Amino acid sequence: MKINNPIHHQNFISYMEDLPFDKETIEIILKSCSLGNNPKFYLEYASLFQNSFRIKDSEEKVKLLNIAGYLCYIYSLLLDTSLDKDTKHNNLLLSGIFLEEAIKILTSLFGLNKKFWGLWNLRKKEVFNASKIGKEIFHNSEVSLDEYEKLCDAKSALGKIALDALFLLSDSNDTMKYEKLMESHKYFSIGFQINDDIEDFIEDYTNKEFNFAVYTFINKNGTDFTDIKDLKKIFYISNTATDLYNLALSYFEKALVAALDAGENTWLKAISGKIKETKSAISSINDYLTIIKTKTSLKENPIKINSFQYPFDKNSVVELGLNYLIKEWEKDYPEAKHIMVLSDYEGFKNETELHITDIFQRGIITNNLIDINTNVSIDFSSVINNEINYLIKNRNNNGVGCWSYFPSVKEIAPDADDLGQMMQVFIKSDRTDVLEDYCLEGIKILLKDCYDEKTGGIETWIIPKENQSENQKTQKEFNETKWGSGPDIDVMANFLYALCINNFEKYKDVIESGTNYILSKIETGFFWNSRWYYGWQYGTMLCVRLGFEVLKNNSNLTEKYLNILFKTKDYIIKNQQNDGGWSVASTTATDPLSTAFALSTLMLYKKSSKDYVVFSKGISFLNKTQQKDGSWDAVPFIKPKLNEPYKSKTITSSYVLNTLTTYNNNGYI
Repeated sequence: MKINNPIHHQNFISYMEDLPFDKETIEIILKSCSLGNNPKFYLEYASLFQNSFRIKDSEEKVKLLNIAGYLCYIYSLLLDTSLDKDTKHNNLLLSGIFLEEAIKILTSLFGLNKKFWGLWNLRKKEVFNASKIGKEIFHNSEVSLDEYEKLCDAKSALGKIALDALFLLSDSNDTMKYEKLMESHKYFSIGFQINDDIEDFIEDYTNKEFNFAVYTFINKNGTDFTDIKDLKKIFYISNTATDLYNLALSYFEKALVAALDAGENTWLKAISGKIKETKSAISSINDYLTIIKTKTSLKENPIKINSFQYPFDKNSVVELGLNYLIKEWEKDYPEAKHIMVLSDYEGFKNETELHITDIFQRGIITNNLIDINTNVSIDFSSVINNEINYLIKNRNNNGVGCWSYFPSVKEIAPDADDLGQMMQVFIKSDRTDVLEDYCLEGIKILLKDCYDEKTGGIETWIIPKENQSENQKTQKEFNETKWGSGPDIDVMANFLYALCINNFEKYKDVIESGTNYILSKIETGFFWNSRWYYGWQYGTMLCVRLGFEVLKNNSNLTEKYLNILFKTKDYIIKNQQNDGGWSVASTTATDPLSTAFALSTLMLYKKSSKDYVVFSKGISFLNKTQQKDGSWDAVPFIKPKLNEPYKSKTITSSYVLNTLTTYNNNGYI
């Protein structure tokens, strides 16, 4: 449980470990103490207000109040979940332990002080009233903001005990300061609960539990929604979420004003943190709405060509899929474009905050089309040549050249992933002229300044170590603060594979050293995760592909590499689901993109009769999941920013078609 101040955490753990219970019971108790996604300041609640009160021997007393406060918080959580019949018995027992320990600590501080225990009983009464108010509100067709405020204030009553205790322990009679902090606490609790209701919107809507965000949304938009995905989108598009965040922000600002009147204390930082967090949430929603609006307004740039002649049954899965893919190309791949808002608020300084890219995407699609062209002997040269010209045109024209994921964002450096992807397109198309003109400088810098000879690791970002321009210095700073630095397995595997198929002997030492580095980073001995991509299938496909390409060029490594690679094969097969597909994660449904990656990886191994059922089920899954327009569903693929996954039907369809045609071409059927 990582928190801002580990001292408070350790104080709490030490106290709990000293309780007179057996080791197993202590472990159960500590397990129930996790904060989860809740704010870390619950562990140090009394410390937030400490500076507002003069208390003798304050450090020890505040330490005990922090522990008692957190015990009360866990008590309230367990009490709230004790309505669940599956956990009721254990939760009631545990909540009793936490309440008893809290009372012991408070008794050591206050003895039988009538004033304190009078306030204690008042806070308990408020908590129970919160349950009553909640039930009343749940059955009301109309809920006033005043009623909701009362509910929020009552639910947070146990938190007020920290203020009560500090005030009574202090040698000050400054009632006005105490009341101002109570007022601040009330406003903070209302804002906090609004944000919490927004976060729990889908869950509470589904479970039909009272939630102010749900109540506000229904009043505004009605209840006629069957698709949860549509529901969440409308929640944002209707501005309901933005209005609620702004309402929460107004309460946090009121809390800040009231707290300022009480003097300097750490509580101000907690409020300021929530203000910053809420403003960031509003900014993210505005970005999302801008992206939605931009996507609907993108103009197509049609290129009409004659229909291709396909050497397979008319209306087959592959023909329908290729028709979809070529039609998207004719329209300039509008669906594949990645749109993001990178604002001045986040530190970006560009001509526009809205950025649109499709360069890496078109590198992927073109690479897949080249493979498909080989598999089914269709002349896609007009499409491929057009795309190569597009990629050349959209390279960087300054610094090290090469390609950046978002060329219009000066804070994003060229990277080895884009470079590796473009190299594969040029090499497979026999365009060594393009490779020499536009790729060699990037390769040179990566191997000179971004390669660690000791480990074999290669940095993702192509930035020279010396004589950096001002822009490169900015890019380096953003790598360290936003994007992250260091070798990325998925990127390295893509780049090293490009070096392999370009000139293995020339780059032999780097390739083998880098491959050894990658193999050493295998997760639990079976697969590779990606930093920039969802799930494990894509990164694993790249690593296995690299492993076999290296083996093709150096048979001395066979035993070492195959031991690892065949464990991966077994893992992939083991993770195939009953419907024949694979999924991004164990908690998500099977999808065509993860399935295409898994099958493509398995096809890198030598054919085996015992794998027939695995392939048969997987291919059947891909056939069944094709949409009416010939495409396959968009699946989260690239993860450039938290909660902003990039996904594309065009990308998915290109990978699925590559998988299907490779499967057919390799004689599996």
